[in-house]
This record gives sequence, C-alpha cells and structure tokens, in this order.
Amino acid sequence: VIHIVVSISRFMGIVYDGPGGDGGHSDHDEDIYAAYPFESMQLADNKRYRFGAMFRTLMDEIVTHLQEEGEGMELKQIEQIQEAMEPISTTDYDKCGMVVVEVYRIMIKARMKRDLAFLEEAKATVLGWALIILAYSHDVLAKSTRDSSKVRYAVLMESYVFFIIHKHFHEDACYHKIIELFLEAKENRSLYHLMISNANASKKSILGGPFVDNAEAILLGRFNRMKEHFCVLYMPIAICMILSDVKDKVLFETAKQVCDSLGESENEDEWKSDAVTQSAMKRLGMVPEEAFQLLFDEMKNNCLCGDNQQK
Repeated sequence: VIHIVVSISRFMGIVYDGPGGDGGHSDHDEDIYAAYPFESMQLADNKRYRFGAMFRTLMDEIVTHLQEEGEGMELKQIEQIQEAMEPISTTDYDKCGMVVVEVYRIMIKARMKRDLAFLEEAKATVLGWALIILAYSHDVLAKSTRDSSKVRYAVLMESYVFFIIHKHFHEDACYHKIIELFLEAKENRSLYHLMISNANASKKSILGGPFVDNAEAILLGRFNRMKEHFCVLYMPIAICMILSDVKDKVLFETAKQVCDSLGESENEDEWKSDAVTQSAMKRLGMVPEEAFQLLFDEMKNNCLCGDNQQK
C-alpha cells in the first residue's frame, strides 16, 4: 500500500523525499517509508491526529526493542512499561511536539517556497515526540520523588528518548548534533527541577544556607526561567535549525538569546520593539519571525511543555 501511494504521489508530482532528495525512485524507498505511519498520517482528519499517528509507531518500536533485547523480561513487565507511557499520548503535551513540526514547516516554506515533504515531516514528528517524552519523564520525576516505581519508569522513559533518536537518525549527518541538543536539554530540565525543588522545600540557597537577602531569590528565579526558556522555546527552534543543516554555533547562541528575550516578555510588543532582539532575529535569517511568533503565542496560551502545563 505504501509503495502504491508513493508511486501515485510521484506520478501526480507530489514528491515525498527528505532533505536533499532528488525525487527519483530508489530501492531504499520502501524501507524508508515503511519506518513511518505514512497511510495513517495521510488519512488523518487534522494536524493533531496526523502528529499523534507517530506515537503508536514509536511505542511499537520500543516494545519490539524490549522483546528482542530485554533478556529475562516477562510479557507482564513489558505491558507495565507500555501502561506507564500511555498517558503521554492522552495529555496536552502533544502541543509542545507539534510546534516542532510547525516551526519546521514555516522555515521550509520561507526558504524553499514549498510545504514539508513527507520524510521531513515524519522526522520532525519523531523529534517532536522525543521532546514530549523527555519533558513528561522529567515532570514525572519532579512530582514523584516518594514513589519509587514512578521514578523508575520515568528514568526508563528518558532512556527511550535516545533510543528513538538513534533508531531514526543514526545514519543522518545531523545525528550527533541532535544527541548533543537533547543531552543539553536533559541537563537543563534536571537543573531546573532541582532548583525549584530546593527553593520550595526549604527556602534555602543552592549551597544549603539561608537566603541572605532577596537578591539570591531573584537570581534563582532568573536561572529557573532561563532553563525553562531553553526547553520550551529554544528546543523547537534548535531542532529545526539542525534539520536545516545549520552548523554555525554562533547562530545557535543567537537563537538562545532571542528565545530568552521572548520568555521574559510580557507581551508581543515588548519583544518586537526590543532593538537587541530584532537585531538578533535578523542574523537568524533562516528562522522567520513567524516561527518565534508561533512559539510565543503557544507559550502564553500554556500550550508548551513548561511547569505550568496542565496535566
């Protein structure tokens, strides 16, 4: 079925090759398309269902991995892992993954004057779900410190983020950049939750002593916001920059600067009128302002993977 749909699409002039594809047929096509829920995504009624179709594929891959590599694991244990991960697909967390696809769509449309090819959308969707699983696992950890079983499942979920990335990107030139980005995100979310936990638990400083004055509390709040800005705003932009083959480290630092400015802004006029932010955006020519606007709007509507995410 996949082969027929792809063939018809090529005949009609709708080419579904990934970045750098020339539209020609290759013997590898069927293997590539079989790795993704092509038919389910094509038949989905809306973008949310289209995005959600990938979750079942990723879950099937994780289960197959457990069955093949999980020596001594019983079927019941595998089912318990599946059960622990199911809530990921039934919460509003999917919005913070969908925004990865939409930002990539905006960037491709601005740069290449076309919509996303299927493989481009599929790979961005995989990374969107990887971001969701990472955020969900860390939030479970933050809220379940006294429930050892939930902690164990959360740690396991986090490991599957890197399993998913390896499975779908290990042959791609961008693989190591993606791994580095998600490792940085893992550290940032861990530090973010640690600081929040310490502050809420005892009103003490990072060093364990009491706050000398309000200055340390302000710095701690600023630190926490920066960590949240990284995961909520910067990650979708950075993922799409990597998928677009951006390699200049300065541009990634510039993107962080812009995202931090967006996170600190109370309203749209504030960041749009800020000369430093606008100058930084101009240096990020491959990322249209529309992409930052989308992230800002989603953040203000509490639709991204921050601690104010409604469960």
